[in-house]
Amino acid sequence: MLGLAKTGVPMDPGACRRRAGVHNRRMEIVGYSYAFGPITGPRPIDNARAIRWFRRRGITSLELYDPWIADEDEVARIDAIAETGMKVLACDVNCHVGSRDAGERAAGTDRFHERLRVAARLGAGSILILPSMPGWDSDLTGEECREWLCEAVERSLPVARELGLVLLVANLGFRGDIYGGPEWVIDACERLGNRVRTVYDVGNFVMAGYDPIAALDRVFPYTIHVHVKDWIPLDNELPGASWQGTRGGPWFKAVDLGEGIVPLPAAIERLRELGYDGTVSPEYEGPEDPWAVMDRAITYTRAALTAPDGA
Repeated sequence: MLGLAKTGVPMDPGACRRRAGVHNRRMEIVGYSYAFGPITGPRPIDNARAIRWFRRRGITSLELYDPWIADEDEVARIDAIAETGMKVLACDVNCHVGSRDAGERAAGTDRFHERLRVAARLGAGSILILPSMPGWDSDLTGEECREWLCEAVERSLPVARELGLVLLVANLGFRGDIYGGPEWVIDACERLGNRVRTVYDVGNFVMAGYDPIAALDRVFPYTIHVHVKDWIPLDNELPGASWQGTRGGPWFKAVDLGEGIVPLPAAIERLRELGYDGTVSPEYEGPEDPWAVMDRAITYTRAALTAPDGA
């Protein structure tokens, strides 16, 4: 099983990263297709263009966002991956099981399995699980949502093993009261027998109201991939361009890396101190032109990852 030694003993994060295709002497940038989809408003999706765009910027690994992938476009995506020689490090896949109806949860788990097979055909080594995120007016409790998700992941582990995939839980910003804290990440990994790992998302911890450096110290033993993004807080909602992590809390608008409140240099420095040698996906979730913002994000991240220790 990926993420476990043949003896069944949980692997250390470095070993898990190697088996997921994530092992480098220093941190490496991954091209994340999520930024180019309709996050905050209508926007055309062209995965093949994004793949080629990342490759022209010297990036050799991809994180694909499955909800932006249309089934009929799969051949074009595979052609673009083969043409560029890119490696699909990870794929983000919906696991929507947020319902009190057991039949609906079972159907959501089955759909998750179908998309795992698509990700495997694309060559993915790991899967970032995207859970159901109920709106603020929902009466579903955080405890229910976390329980249902863990049940679905438990059912999915044999499928992941068959396909050679590592499953990853996420710390989310929106609905941070459910999925935003380090406790959620640790509890999920330990409940599932250390057969899943996590993506450390520094910006999401900020949105959910946590100290992202203290959170990193807690979740690092389970971390095999990193997301970096930046926010500025807003007093009020900016329709179509802002996110709210906690009920009644501040709203956040995405900005260029290094221009907001997320302590990106401190997070990268702490990752170095902890010995992290994996991959990093720059990310943008705002209304501006994603091609221009992501170009600057890659430049910023590349400089941050190659800066001397303590710079």
